[in-house]
Amino acid sequence: MKTLSFNKEQVNDVFQFTSKFGKIGFVKLIKIRNGRYSLASNDKQGEVFSGGANGDEGYEFGWINEPTTDQHKILFTLPPDVVGFEYIFPKADNFNYKLYFANRSEYRELFSNGRNKLFLATLKTVYKNKKVQELFTRFIKDKEDISNAKLLSFLDCLINVYSVSKKYTFNLFPDFAICTDFYGCDNNNGRCTDGDVGAVRYIKVEDGKTYKMKIGKWMNGILTKEYADVINAVGNPLINYFLETVITRWKATGFSGERYELQTEKEGLTFEHIYSTDTCVSKLGSCMMDDCQFEFYDNSVNAQPVALYDKQIRKFVCRAVIFNDVKDANGKTYRYLERQYGQTDLLKQVLIDACYKANLIDIHKSAMAGYSDVTEVYDRDNKKIESFLQIDIHLEPNDVLSFQDTFRYYDIDKKKGYNIHEDGADHRLDVTDCRFYAGEWDEYNQEYTTDSLTTVNVWTGHHYNEQTVSVDYADSSFQIYENEYYDELYHSDIMDEEIPLDMVEELEQAYKERNWNFDEYNNEYTESGLTTVFVVNGTTFINQDVSIIYAQKYLLYNEDADAYFVNEQDAEDYLSIQITEKETNQ
Repeated sequence: MKTLSFNKEQVNDVFQFTSKFGKIGFVKLIKIRNGRYSLASNDKQGEVFSGGANGDEGYEFGWINEPTTDQHKILFTLPPDVVGFEYIFPKADNFNYKLYFANRSEYRELFSNGRNKLFLATLKTVYKNKKVQELFTRFIKDKEDISNAKLLSFLDCLINVYSVSKKYTFNLFPDFAICTDFYGCDNNNGRCTDGDVGAVRYIKVEDGKTYKMKIGKWMNGILTKEYADVINAVGNPLINYFLETVITRWKATGFSGERYELQTEKEGLTFEHIYSTDTCVSKLGSCMMDDCQFEFYDNSVNAQPVALYDKQIRKFVCRAVIFNDVKDANGKTYRYLERQYGQTDLLKQVLIDACYKANLIDIHKSAMAGYSDVTEVYDRDNKKIESFLQIDIHLEPNDVLSFQDTFRYYDIDKKKGYNIHEDGADHRLDVTDCRFYAGEWDEYNQEYTTDSLTTVNVWTGHHYNEQTVSVDYADSSFQIYENEYYDELYHSDIMDEEIPLDMVEELEQAYKERNWNFDEYNNEYTESGLTTVFVVNGTTFINQDVSIIYAQKYLLYNEDADAYFVNEQDAEDYLSIQITEKETNQ
């Protein structure tokens, strides 16, 4: 009976089956309970999908999945009466480039300097193939999902889709099999009995004889002849990358030999050794070599070096770093191997396997993972683990820094590095600077910032002190007076604006002088209009400007004189003087 493999991203998708009786029907992949799945049939009579884990007794809801150790896969053994089985590709409703970048700025951020080039090449091909677009978005929903590992999972799913009708299955790895009509498989499952780890053992269908072929040529031949639709759907760049991973894993899992030796601190290995071309065969693809940046691992993290020593050339041909105290979201601690650099991907995998064999590590970053694949972390059984990881990192401004792949987000206050961004982890460690640039010191917030700085005038209770502060923070938190930031201003009712606390009297006085009238009688400025008051000055009267409001409230108006006076006696005296002067003039 044929065993089919489905990916959990295909849950709720529909498949068409054909029975040996010529009947055509449909089944839907559904999740039922306790991690169990069913191919639920529309065949109410139970003619085809009438069995399962209970044999002929069957289940009323359809065919039940088989147990598997692969957490991403669902396995089904089809009923013997099924002779045809086909995946109905789901229709894409909202597929668009904007799922991953909204504008030119986001495009540059994702793809500048060669970043994510495999994803970009695949996206361009998928964009032209509507058939697989919905399935593509199941694996890579948005820009946060972009990784080479997710692309491989998508490709693996497509290969499975087109494998249904193939006769022979090669289980190359615990998590990957390839089906073919051209090559038969014996009990060796593709492994050569002569120890050739770079070749595949197969049975030629035409003559029934056993042959071997280089793994890359063999796999490429199968894809080209039998999976042309897959190649057309995803493009050659992803296919080539997939072939590289298969070749590397096949060789590494069958590798044996005594030429290479694992070296650790027990053998006197230091970080200086693995970061120097004096002891390594080359720079091993690392830009951190010969820059003394190994001091970061000696001083700032709990880590140890490991390397693969080539006894023939007496040089290290692959190296890595083991972080000794890495925690997941639940606080579980791991010894984590990362920063693998080597002459070949095969040697990276050999180093990983050697570290597991020596019981030095609990988890590792995939040898084939790219820079951006920060969650591609697996245990010794190649099961993917909890994606969130953190580690203690003790960095101060200007400390030596070595480029970090996994722990790229740093919280300088908590002294924590994360593989996924957390609030407060605003400093990036995936930089090639030789020193940790924490930014400039923000005096107001008492922290480092990578934002531009400005100054803010901070009120002490008696005067203002200038302090540096982030421009973004200043814009959102402070008031501005004459192009300067202030943490506290005084609202002047006279001026109807916010002004500095230490300039209130001065600014209000200047405002009055420019905009108000001067009340001579009260020796002050007033918003009110002015009138005239006659005031006794010795034996005569002088006239002075006075606020109309004040005059109406506190002074005496005399209609005969048509003027204001301090009191009634002054008014009478003034009128008497006026009469006397008039008579004298006559």
